Amino acid sequence: MNNNNQQRLQVVANHRANIQRILQHRLEVARAKGDQTLSS
Repeated sequence: MNNNNQQRLQVVANHRANIQRILQHRLEVARAKGDQTLSS
């Protein structure tokens, strides 16, 4: 049970990190294109 909980926490952490990475990339692309609506 404890191992299962640790795996679940790791999956959640990975998912959150992936979302943050994707959003950061989208923000950088928008800034590079000069789109200020996402960066304000």
